[in-house]
Amino acid sequence: YISILWLAGLMVFSVRLIGGYSRVQKLKSSGIALQSMAWQLMVQRISERMNLGIFVEIKESAKILVPTLIGHVKPILLFPFGALASMPVSQVEAIISHELAHVKRHDYLINLLLSFVEVVFFFHPAVWYLQSQVKNNRELACDDLAISITRDPANYAKALAHVQDNLSLNVRLSPAFSGRKGQLLKRIKRISMKTQVNSNKQKRTSFAGLFILTAIVIIFTSSIQSPFPVN
Repeated sequence: YISILWLAGLMVFSVRLIGGYSRVQKLKSSGIALQSMAWQLMVQRISERMNLGIFVEIKESAKILVPTLIGHVKPILLFPFGALASMPVSQVEAIISHELAHVKRHDYLINLLLSFVEVVFFFHPAVWYLQSQVKNNRELACDDLAISITRDPANYAKALAHVQDNLSLNVRLSPAFSGRKGQLLKRIKRISMKTQVNSNKQKRTSFAGLFILTAIVIIFTSSIQSPFPVN
């Protein structure tokens, strides 16, 4: 009976996985090439900074609500239709950096392999827990990598906030930019806290540098003898 139940669950989750893969391929085919080459040049520029060594094509799609990366060998970055025109360039750059971070980390392929593991061990709670942790940590790692490229955590947090109300459909095989809304808010809070910590460190460094510089000036000036002796 246990074997029968496992086979039944395996079939259900296999159908679920195949359905997810089919939806991803439909999304991929729904992409429309952009008329302006400026965005593609931005993708190539960021790819070079990340040393990706792979061409990532950027397109628009009316079937998604948030930016989504699809594919591993020939990845395609899909933006919601009209989103590029409605967002500041700096925020678009932040989003592109996040998605290209998924490419650099091979997250699409890893996500596909984890989905197979989830199908086989669907009955094990530890697998679901680890899957959730991997997804959360994956997004945090991509956030950190994107911030290291853009060097503007505050603007990156604004880009996250811009898409938090436009969560994508449940496409299991493609890493979407935002993820769950609750997780997204935690990511924004995490980036804000890191920004505040970095700001405090910069202030302390500035004060320390100013103190050291002042001390050097005082020591230097006190060691110089006046050329006009006072009798």
